[in-house]
Amino acid sequence: MEDYFKMQTDTITPHINLIEGCGRGDDSSFTGKPGRNYLEPTLEDINVHRFTMGSALLGDGFYEYNLYDNRSAPYWFDEYTVDQTGVACHTGRRNCFFNAVRDGEVSVIADVETDPKDLYD
Repeated sequence: MEDYFKMQTDTITPHINLIEGCGRGDDSSFTGKPGRNYLEPTLEDINVHRFTMGSALLGDGFYEYNLYDNRSAPYWFDEYTVDQTGVACHTGRRNCFFNAVRDGEVSVIADVETDPKDLYD
C-alpha cells in the first residue's frame, strides 16, 4: 500500500494509477496449479480482488483482476454488476452525475426522483 500512496503523491495530476490483481500459478510457466479451474474464482481470488479493488478506490486508481496471471483475460466479478432499483444519490436522483455543461453553462440534467428528506428519515 505504501507504494500506491507514493505513486499518488509523486505523480502529476490527474493521477492515473493502474492496479492489476492476479491469481497465482505454481510457477512462472503457463501450467498453473494442477486441477485448478481457471474459469471460476477461488476464495483467495475473491479476497485478493476485494483488497485490490478497495485499494484502487482509495485514490484515482483503475483496477482489473485476472484469475491466472497478467497474461490471462480479466475476470468479471458479480460485484461489478449493479441491478439498480431506486435512487443512488444523496440528492434523490438516480445517480450523482446530474450536472453537465451545456452552451458554456452548468445545467441540471437529471430530475429528483425521491425527496432527499425521505431518504434519511
